[in-house]
Amino acid sequence: MPGELCISRKCTHVEVDAVPRTALSLPPSPGFFSPNGNVRIWHGDLPHWQQAGVATFVTLRAAGSLPRERLDELRAFDEEWCTASVDPADDELRDYVRRRRAMVEKWLDAGEGACPFASEAARRAVEDSLRADDGRRYRLYAFVVMPNHLHVLLLPFDAFIEKGLSAFKRFSACGVNRANGTRGPVWQREHYDTLIRDADHFRRVRDYIWRNCPSLAWDCYRALERDCAVRGTAPTGEGDCAFHGNAPTGVGRLGGCSSVNCTSTPSLPVSCLRRHSDLHLP
Repeated sequence: MPGELCISRKCTHVEVDAVPRTALSLPPSPGFFSPNGNVRIWHGDLPHWQQAGVATFVTLRAAGSLPRERLDELRAFDEEWCTASVDPADDELRDYVRRRRAMVEKWLDAGEGACPFASEAARRAVEDSLRADDGRRYRLYAFVVMPNHLHVLLLPFDAFIEKGLSAFKRFSACGVNRANGTRGPVWQREHYDTLIRDADHFRRVRDYIWRNCPSLAWDCYRALERDCAVRGTAPTGEGDCAFHGNAPTGVGRLGGCSSVNCTSTPSLPVSCLRRHSDLHLP
């Protein structure tokens, strides 16, 4: 993790004799959301929350990741539900959001829209952009770059989510366009972010990231444990062993690509967003 051997899962093999046998440090234990703490809230098409010292799960999708016919289908689903559910109970609203999310994830996994991160060079451009500010603007805990979206679990410093994420998008987009020989927008304007509530939520998000595609996912704790095994040392530092664990089993999700006229994924109806800030949680 930060500052130590931040090696991706597709790294070159490291010979034991080539690595000094020094202790490796765990990243700082993540902070969790406190309902009594100060929260910075701002809105775009989606609500965004940030609380100092709290780990955050962020999802960014590629521009054009869903074809227009799927977007029309999604809008029709939203309109039908909003018409039939004038004043839904919280459980009904959550069920609607889960069904909606399942539809979108199914289409994204199938790669029906643009997949700008499908090539190794483009994926590496996103990974390198993430690692560039690790330890300076945030601490990385886990991430995975899929063909049409990015999941990342991190501990942001200062106002990174609000003010620094756009810089990451610009920097990584340049690398992706260079790798693909393309021009134009790479990321959707909006992103999803969720404050991590507790240790169980943290583990579930880590596992969710890992299950997207185990061969592509990077996780600081698993990487550290592997590196310590290579060096013959034990990890030291502030990290909490409760966050360690074996990689969950699951089938990696890698869809194909197609060149389709696409646009951004429509957000949830405003009435839903105002009532629930965590509806897109895994």
